[in-house]
Amino acid sequence: MLDNRLKAVASFVPRGARVADIGTDHAYLAIYIQRELGAKSVIATDKNEGPLSAARHAVAEAGLSDVISLRLGDGLAPIEAGEIDTACIAGMGGELIASILEAAPDVLAKVKRLVLQPMSDVPRLRRWLYENGWRIADETLALADGRLYEIIAAEHGDEPIPSGAALEIGPVLMKKRPEYFERHIDEILSKKRRVLSGMAKSDAARQSAKYKAIENEIKKIEEAVS
Repeated sequence: MLDNRLKAVASFVPRGARVADIGTDHAYLAIYIQRELGAKSVIATDKNEGPLSAARHAVAEAGLSDVISLRLGDGLAPIEAGEIDTACIAGMGGELIASILEAAPDVLAKVKRLVLQPMSDVPRLRRWLYENGWRIADETLALADGRLYEIIAAEHGDEPIPSGAALEIGPVLMKKRPEYFERHIDEILSKKRRVLSGMAKSDAARQSAKYKAIENEIKKIEEAVS
């Protein structure tokens, strides 16, 4: 039922945890966490009634209607402080994930672990975590349907913000160099080189501070992984 992306998300959820699956969609992750990880409790939320209705059907088919709590609401709003110790947010942009976290300080104060799978703006999300009292405890990469995904596990902690290159690559990914790491680096660099290539067609753009900044970013990333 779960693809490699959501299996990787689930791999960072502690056994026996009290979990929230935010933006649950069809509740596949919530069902898996309940069945396979022996979660103490699972709350699955979605801000739209359509996906929540599909989730309700899937949970009922799995025979877990009395175990998994389904709630309508935006982000962490349907969760009360102290109800969960682990929050999973997968399949959303990094900026949106950061805004969801920022909007629920009371809930986050009681959460021990965040498991995040951003679809974009991953460096910005990493920076937000470090700037707001979280540290990246673990990271991994997952390949699903030909696309590479980054999965982050964060816990409370006060650590210095990593370098720009480390925020781009992932500080733990840099140390662990898991499967697909080389592809991860290639994708980061290719994206930046494409931007430079487009800018290079204009003399003014080629002389701009932005062009030089991207050149420097590429150099720093290459140095970090060499």
